[in-house]
Amino acid sequence: MRNGWGKASISQLANVVTGKTPPTSDRSNYGSFLPFVSPADLGEFKYISSSEKYLSKKGSEKARILPVGTCLFTCIGSTIGKVGVSAIELTTNQQINAAIAKNGVCGEYLYYSLCDIAPKIKKLAGVQAVPIINKTEFENQILWIPLEIAEQKAIADLLSTWDEAIEKTQRLIQAKEKRFYALLSKLISDNGQLTTGKSDWKKVKLGAVCKVITSNVDKKTLQNETLVRLCNYMDVYKNFYITSAIDFMEASATTSEILKFHLKKDDVLLTKDSETPDDIANSACVIEDLGSVLCGYHLSILRPMQRIEGAYLNFALHTPRIRYEFSRQANGATRFGLTMQAYNMVEIPLPPLEEQKQIAETLSTAQQEIDLLKHLAEKYKTQKRGLMQKMLTGEWRIKPEILTKYKEA
Repeated sequence: MRNGWGKASISQLANVVTGKTPPTSDRSNYGSFLPFVSPADLGEFKYISSSEKYLSKKGSEKARILPVGTCLFTCIGSTIGKVGVSAIELTTNQQINAAIAKNGVCGEYLYYSLCDIAPKIKKLAGVQAVPIINKTEFENQILWIPLEIAEQKAIADLLSTWDEAIEKTQRLIQAKEKRFYALLSKLISDNGQLTTGKSDWKKVKLGAVCKVITSNVDKKTLQNETLVRLCNYMDVYKNFYITSAIDFMEASATTSEILKFHLKKDDVLLTKDSETPDDIANSACVIEDLGSVLCGYHLSILRPMQRIEGAYLNFALHTPRIRYEFSRQANGATRFGLTMQAYNMVEIPLPPLEEQKQIAETLSTAQQEIDLLKHLAEKYKTQKRGLMQKMLTGEWRIKPEILTKYKEA
């Protein structure tokens, strides 16, 4: 035991209950009386005060109503390990374990401890076909905790400072993204019609202005091939631009693959398959020379011809109408993909080259502001993770003079 600290299981620190779902066959169980929280409602912000679905008063009587300050932890599926705190009374479904702090335990401290061990629990649950951690396994997880509640509260308040900075930045990102997509729709028509008053705009098939190159480069490294770096699916899915700042994976490729799938500045990369049709055709633009970086599997290169700028094309591909067109062209059952015919069917609005450049510059400025804020948010998250590892194990301690004030309070 560290001085003034001890170890305890979650069940020793909190009463753990699993959510309940009122019968969905009776629609009168659902309404607008009380939030009915699912894993989809957790993850972005610390405090939970609303949900996608609500229960009626009748439905709430068949659920477990949780008090303010309850810690919520998703316990099944791909979302396992998402954590939140109830800001109001609410209910949850059975995919969430709720931990109600016992006397002598600070609920906020418990929340941060659960955030800290979430990766461990996720890894533990991931060894099964369907990731899951049952109530008993969850309750048996061991946490470090200060014996004095004053120290628990001091640590929780310190960590909450980083949460406030993260949430403020995330809300600013949301507001900037909302304005960005409004500007995108204004500058590039997203309803299939040419922009009013732009008689020199045209509608063209995507295949008429781009060379479409579908990659088949795998992630293997073979001795008889040349070492390369691969731009993969998630590199495109998570980024608006492809730059040298991305940590590309290493693999190998044949000479013919290097010649065919080598990325060039102004190329636009497109995710050509997905588990759902509405999540297909995410794009990112290569904005600098990248050396020996190849386009990886599950992606297509859209290489602009003389009539179109890559930066403009990337923005056009993000408009709702074109995203919808791609989803309509996707084929599949459990996984959806794009055929070569799909690229030739989708139409994009095409202004003169000079206007394309102006539109791309305007939208790039707005997008760069968002990227800077996202970078700042990630920096705050990294700092918070580092602090949690030190503060939640007693390795770093609260200064005595600060702790005294909490004791007095």
